[in-house]
This record gives sequence, structure tokens and C-alpha cells, in this order.
Amino acid sequence: VINEESNMRVLRRAIEEAGKIGDETFVTPLQEHLRADDVEFQQSSNTNLIKEIKRTAVQSLVEIGTDAAYEALVTASRSADDELKEHVIGEIGRFGAESTVDLIIDELNNEENEALREEAASGVINTFRESDFEEADSVRQQALEIIAEDVSTDVSDEFVTIANESPRPSE
Repeated sequence: VINEESNMRVLRRAIEEAGKIGDETFVTPLQEHLRADDVEFQQSSNTNLIKEIKRTAVQSLVEIGTDAAYEALVTASRSADDELKEHVIGEIGRFGAESTVDLIIDELNNEENEALREEAASGVINTFRESDFEEADSVRQQALEIIAEDVSTDVSDEFVTIANESPRPSE
């Protein structure tokens, strides 16, 4: 259904439901909708709806939460589509995996895209929050070591902004 649907609103809803179902068989069709060079997808005149569909696909992959879904998001994080890349970097931390930290922290040094840096800061915080109890300390330690070695000190502004704008109490 996801690959064959031509009505963009129905497609967005189908993608949303795929995440709720959580079946790994949806990973490949969702990944197809994240590809920036998908010709059929680019022919739509409603660019806002296309962006919404891509954001929904990212959310659905996070909800599916399997290794294949993670790999689909890693691939999308290398996209030429800056808005997609920013959203992926902000959300991939929800996997809480130690391997996620390297990917996200690399983007903290991106001097060309301030929005991507902010999403990376958000992604680091998501990684801390979403890590399971056994993994949480090692994820934080790994992130702090990488940040101390590789990241410019001016990224602290992104963390302050996120903490101030967060609906959750800061910790």
C-alpha cells in the first residue's frame, strides 16, 4: 500500500500507521520515501506535504526501532536534503545506541548549517534520555569524551537553547 499510494494525504497516514504497527517489513518502503532523488515523489506540487511525509517516515522508522530502521535513518542522515538530514539527526538519538552518539556529535561541528547543529544537540540529549539504564552511563561518557576532544566549545549555546526551550525540566 505504501509504495502504490498516489494520494499524498493517504500516503502520510499509511506511513504513520506503519510506525504504529512496528513491523520491520515497512522499513524498506519507508526508506524509499526518504530518498531525495525519488522521481515520483519529487513530481508532487505540494512540497509542504512531501516534507511532512518525510518527517512522518522518520518518526515511523524510530517507532519501528529495529536495526534495519536504524540503518535506514543512518542512510537518510547522509541525504542532500538538509531539512530531512536535520530531522533525522534530531531523532536518531531516540535509538539510544552508543553508535548513534558518533553520528550525531559529528554534526555538532557543522559550521555551515546552524539548524543542523541545533538538531545534533537535540539528538545528543535524546540519546541520553532514550538509552536504557545499563547503557546510559557509557553513552554519556562516550559523548562527553568525543565532545571534549572533537567539538568546538561554542556548541554549548545549542545545548543552552534546547534546555531553555524544552518542555521538560532540565536535569
